[in-house]
Amino acid sequence: MSFHVLLYSGSIGTGSTFTEIAAITDGVFAIANNHFVHGSDVMLIAAYAGGTSLNSVRLSTPSLRQIAQPLLRPVSSTREPGNDPNLAELLTSAPAERRGDS
Repeated sequence: MSFHVLLYSGSIGTGSTFTEIAAITDGVFAIANNHFVHGSDVMLIAAYAGGTSLNSVRLSTPSLRQIAQPLLRPVSSTREPGNDPNLAELLTSAPAERRGDS
């Protein structure tokens, strides 16, 4: 199975609630309205969220919003990942995205 890493980054103030952050430019996936646009079906297999003021992170895509907006767990309270980062492994029960979700 091949995979591709996509990044989002932003500076979020303390006390912010589920603030959207911008996608980082990628040479493979297009970006529209600060979100990645997928030209074919993709599957989220893992996610990492870290930051000194993060309490919770929510995944939000059009196909996931039809059911629920899942929270990403665990969240790392450090600025950079360590040797064994808190990684949400979703391979066994990955939420699928439909074509065109961003």
